[in-house]
Amino acid sequence: MQFPNPFKLLIISLFLLLALLRPKTIAGKVDQTNTEFSLKYIVIDPGHGGKDPGCVSRSGVAEKDITLAVSRKLVEFLREKTEYEAFLTRTDDRFVSLRQRVEFANQEIFPPNQSILLSLHCNSFKDRRIHGMESFKFDLDATDELAAELVERENAQEEVDKFDFMIISLRKRGNEKYTRQVAQILQELLVSQLGVKNRNLSASEKTGVRGAPFYILAWTKMPSILLELGFISNDVERKKMTEEKYQKEIASTLVRGIKKFDRQLQ
Repeated sequence: MQFPNPFKLLIISLFLLLALLRPKTIAGKVDQTNTEFSLKYIVIDPGHGGKDPGCVSRSGVAEKDITLAVSRKLVEFLREKTEYEAFLTRTDDRFVSLRQRVEFANQEIFPPNQSILLSLHCNSFKDRRIHGMESFKFDLDATDELAAELVERENAQEEVDKFDFMIISLRKRGNEKYTRQVAQILQELLVSQLGVKNRNLSASEKTGVRGAPFYILAWTKMPSILLELGFISNDVERKKMTEEKYQKEIASTLVRGIKKFDRQLQ
């Protein structure tokens, strides 16, 4: 982690003071997420791709292929079964940097008070018995040691300055409740419908959502969550995640969750 110079500390202090005095503005611009939220756009981010395979099993199964397959099915279902407009940060097996993914999601065509981002990933761990699904929202600190290790791996592409994240945390206050809400709904449905282990039990009892300073969650303006669909290091879970039927079940469950979130906004 970088440590800020005295000038940067001064800027941060002034920014914090400004945020306290004018909580609805950041750097003189109105935070759009303080307006009423009405869901219209879904941005799906298939983790990794191209030269970045993500986690790879001993048998050669790559995370990038699973996330793209599920993401494609999710976008297809959203376009066929809902009125939402769905988009992918990558449509094929190509490398897209974290910065490019953020720039895509932050386009003006995706207003923060009308859009959500779902970043799909698969996990891996040295203990092959570990399995289950987990969901993350942005937080300055990881909820536990395993989450911290995951963040370090996922943020490897970009240099991360935690003091910048402090400013980001203030900016994201306007959509925090929506982020938490959609994460809770999707996690609960995935666990109940797919019969997988809920790995969010270690999260705060109040939120049921794990937190960590993921780059993709930090820099996107819209409510954003990161979903770990399972452990590629677990033989049973990896086999399921490579099956088209199970991929469709994940995508279908996510569609139901998104629609449920939208109903609760009404």
